[in-house]
Amino acid sequence: MFDSEEGAETFSPGFALFDSGMGGLSVLRHFLDHFPHEDFLYLGDMARFPYGAKSRETIRRFALEDAASLMAFRPRTLVAACFTVSSQALDDLVEFCAPVRVVGMVEAGALAALSRTRTGRIGVLGTEGTIQSGAYPAILQRLSGGGLEVVGVACPLFAPMVEEGWIDGDIPERIVREYLSLFLDGRISGVDTVILGCTHYPPLLPLLTRIFPDIAFIDPGLE
Repeated sequence: MFDSEEGAETFSPGFALFDSGMGGLSVLRHFLDHFPHEDFLYLGDMARFPYGAKSRETIRRFALEDAASLMAFRPRTLVAACFTVSSQALDDLVEFCAPVRVVGMVEAGALAALSRTRTGRIGVLGTEGTIQSGAYPAILQRLSGGGLEVVGVACPLFAPMVEEGWIDGDIPERIVREYLSLFLDGRISGVDTVILGCTHYPPLLPLLTRIFPDIAFIDPGLE
């Protein structure tokens, strides 16, 4: 449990959010739309970006260090606006930050995907850490009662690409087509819903929907 009296500051936000870089700002934007009168604090760990390919123990350590920096401001709610952290270290954060509420990113996207799929075949795009954690298949099967087919695709270049502003054009399109070739060449068919399992990915939506017009892409930050 975090001792909020140590290092307490005069500014006390309603929500404190963190991510491994700037991707979580898309989540912050949605919070601002829904809670316009609240105060917010955001931490983007640019020094250690990206988290996606790091070990679970390293991700856990980074998450707790990020949380400690934010908890010094005594927020009412801490938001892990990072899918890698949400899928691998959320329980650690809940224990560390108690009694402060901790919110992750995984369940909202899973519920939205279940409400939209008609084929029962759902794709998940994410970092290597998120995909390897198996968090999305586990929660989707639990919420649905089973019977789904969940296809996870690690897209390690997507987050750095978005950080650099590469969200359209020939090179980003070639990278998208390479990572998602299994949807294009028929190896995987019937996927009608895909979860964007990283807060960096929403800026790629125009490109993704142009290449895959028949797939519903889920931005969990909107859910």
